[in-house]
This record gives sequence, C-alpha cells and structure tokens, in this order.
Amino acid sequence: MIAHYTPNDCQHQFGARYRALMERFQHVVRFGMQGHTHTAFYEVTQSMTNSGKAILLNNVGGGVTTYTNDNPSFMTIEFDA
Repeated sequence: MIAHYTPNDCQHQFGARYRALMERFQHVVRFGMQGHTHTAFYEVTQSMTNSGKAILLNNVGGGVTTYTNDNPSFMTIEFDA
C-alpha cells in the first residue's frame, strides 16, 4: 500500500475506515510505504479490535528535498516472494 500519510496519523472517520480496511485485508496488504514526515522510520499499525496485534508494517521514507536542512534520501527495497 502506498500512501502519503501514515495510518497512525489518520484521524477521525477516514482514519478509522482506513485502519478497518487494512485489518480486514491484512492477508493481502502486507507492507505500507508512506512519506509526509521527511524522516525515515518504520511504524507498526495495530489492530482496532484485537489490542496489541500488529496488522501492518509501514516504511516511512525520508524526503527527497532539503526540508528543514535535512539531506535528501532514497531507499531501495527488495521483496522476496
């Protein structure tokens, strides 16, 4: 799943619907790629119904612009089927 905002940043009705869809289709959607923060990190989306259960790993990529004096970044990802 590719998106701009991370699922944990989505609030209100849209965020609840998005996380419900990710939970429902967690057997299909296995990895998320987001941006927005201009800082590289990983984030785990937790289940809304089963507290503490991880349903999605999100890779939040760094920015490609020199936003707030940060150097541009890039990442290569290789998936093993």
